[in-house]
Amino acid sequence: MPTEPATRASRAPGPATARGRRLVAGLFAALLTLAAPPQLRAQAPLFLIDADTRVSSVTLEFPESRTLDPKMIRQRVALRGPTFAERLQGALDVLPFVGSPSLQPFVPLELARDAARIERYYRDNGFLGPDTEYEVQLDTTSNRVRVTYRVHEGRPILVDTVVVVPGPETTPLDSTLNAEWARFLNSLRGEHGSRLGEVDRVRLRSRPLDWLRTRGYAFAQVRDTVQVDTATASARVEIRYDPGPRARVDSIVVEGREALEYNTVVREIPLKPGDWFNVGRMAEGQRQVFGLDLVRLALFDVAPDQPRDSTVTLRLRLQEGRRRAIGGETGYATERGAVAEARWEHRDFLGGARTFTVSGVANTGWLAATDEVDRRFGASVSLRQPWLLDHRLSGTLRPFVEYRDDTRDESRSFGADLSLLFERGSLDRASVTYTISTRQIIDAPTLAVRGDTPDTLLLSALPVDVGDVHTSRIGLDLVYGEVDDPVGPREGYIARLGTEIAGPEGLSNVQYGRIDGSLTGFWPVNSSIGLVARLSGGRLFPWGESVPGDSDDILVQLLRLRDAVFTAGGTGDVRGWGTGQLGPKVPDLRLVEQGDSVVASADRWLVLAGLARVTGSLEVRLPFPGLGPDHGTHLFLDAGRVWTSDDRFLDPALPRDPLDQERVFYGAGAGVEFGTLVGPLRIDVGYKLNPSPLDLRDPDAVAKALVAGEPIQSVPTSSLARWHLHIAVGRVY
Repeated sequence: MPTEPATRASRAPGPATARGRRLVAGLFAALLTLAAPPQLRAQAPLFLIDADTRVSSVTLEFPESRTLDPKMIRQRVALRGPTFAERLQGALDVLPFVGSPSLQPFVPLELARDAARIERYYRDNGFLGPDTEYEVQLDTTSNRVRVTYRVHEGRPILVDTVVVVPGPETTPLDSTLNAEWARFLNSLRGEHGSRLGEVDRVRLRSRPLDWLRTRGYAFAQVRDTVQVDTATASARVEIRYDPGPRARVDSIVVEGREALEYNTVVREIPLKPGDWFNVGRMAEGQRQVFGLDLVRLALFDVAPDQPRDSTVTLRLRLQEGRRRAIGGETGYATERGAVAEARWEHRDFLGGARTFTVSGVANTGWLAATDEVDRRFGASVSLRQPWLLDHRLSGTLRPFVEYRDDTRDESRSFGADLSLLFERGSLDRASVTYTISTRQIIDAPTLAVRGDTPDTLLLSALPVDVGDVHTSRIGLDLVYGEVDDPVGPREGYIARLGTEIAGPEGLSNVQYGRIDGSLTGFWPVNSSIGLVARLSGGRLFPWGESVPGDSDDILVQLLRLRDAVFTAGGTGDVRGWGTGQLGPKVPDLRLVEQGDSVVASADRWLVLAGLARVTGSLEVRLPFPGLGPDHGTHLFLDAGRVWTSDDRFLDPALPRDPLDQERVFYGAGAGVEFGTLVGPLRIDVGYKLNPSPLDLRDPDAVAKALVAGEPIQSVPTSSLARWHLHIAVGRVY
């Protein structure tokens, strides 16, 4: 590929056109020569660059080191090469109706500007003497240039000393705060040795300011000076503070109220007249007020134009939304098919910012990508009280009705939930929920765990009479975490713990204790690659009426406990398997008499579930080449086990787990994630690494073989059954 041509083949232009092009080419070459740094001005002749020259690529190189995020550096570069979509279009432009991509024109002056912007970005981030070189290579065949920026970061400026001193004529701090202030000053030693950029300088300056403003000093001011020693690339930071008078809250002014009452708003704020000013409590109050469903915007600050004295007036500015609203969402999941949810809300029902909601949800199963479909239709009415004795405590009452048809039963239920939620943040909350409900079984499996050989354990003609299931249960759920971004975290962790007790006898014909927990961790490897690890486990402890009386009662109790037993597999779980399909399962046998014979069929697997579960996952999140940060790819390795260790749920006359379905199973695969207006669209393909004997066989063929007295091994396996596709809209942690 020629890069230093003297001439370039082209259609012979007319005299005027030729003169114009020579003039433009000469001007471009002159500008490029003037813009180039001295060390690169002697590179290959570029006088053939003209107004039609396009950029084929822009590359960043770091000869010595790379400290800052390349994505952030690229945002300072105006020249752009073709995107992934444009490259794809260029590869396919030989096809009919596919045009050539429109590439960015090459502007020589942008080279110097880009270099200046990169160097300024490094100086702003605490580097001394950054330098950026650039190189341009011209391909005369296509009239395109390759641009390379070589970034020399320079030396990082490290903090050597941080000094905090009072300004002239500064009022001394309250003597009761002296010990705390001394500990705070001592904590600043941890800043020594850190790089000092503009953002770090602001953060350092903010630390004493925030300390003062959380201890009553509403009018505190700070300023800083920095002395840089270029010989040692070190900095001395001096921060001078003026705390001003220590002030108590005089009043809170609320602006922009329309429907909400004044007392309804200020009760959400953990500051009252007479309290010491505290900017931390102001932030908490702003978050609580914004959490009211009627509030669209809440801004909380110190009222302007007031004297600096021992009292302070606070100002809260609101923007309210509509009191009544209609909304809804649609989505898709592999096992649920098309999903829709609709709701009507009154956001100030009977005053007090109460929210009254009527909602409905439909997991239609339409276009589901599997035979193990989870259909669910439900409706509920809820009333939320946002303040119960404390601004962090709210309560919700929710009557509901529901119909569902999945791989364990077909049923309808009705009941009510009463919940109390204590919330200090989206990832710092605790809730207590009491539920009373009745579930009516419409259709249950006609299978029981009985037989003389391992194969015939899967079959029985005995019907299962479950009856109505009355449940009274109370549960406690705890969530705690620290992440960099609650919507799309890259660093931090989220821990969840749930406990539940059902009973007593008389109110509930199921009795059990249950514990279930999970821990998810996020680790950024670099600016574009991250790791996500998940570990979860749970155990169910049945007692009373939920303990089987004999072997014929085992399946009955498992079906009654279906909302408490454990399954595994599905999106966000062990992705080589469908929802609930990992572990013990049997063909969903249907026997139909046809003349003198009985025909067996099974169009899906019936999940038997278990009393214990443990799952784990390791996922590597990668960028999507050519697309922005809202899109990505990932590789994963999942593992899970579902089993029953309680001997009361095992038939002593039969072998335990004859088909080896209670061991640990592993799945691996890959996926992509696209950012959309309705949330992330995730597409995962999982592969079963160690499937069970049933995982690779068709349930209908297995049922027919067992009715005919043939062993399971006689049923052919399918290598395609090792794969499972998952499609879902929404964030999965």
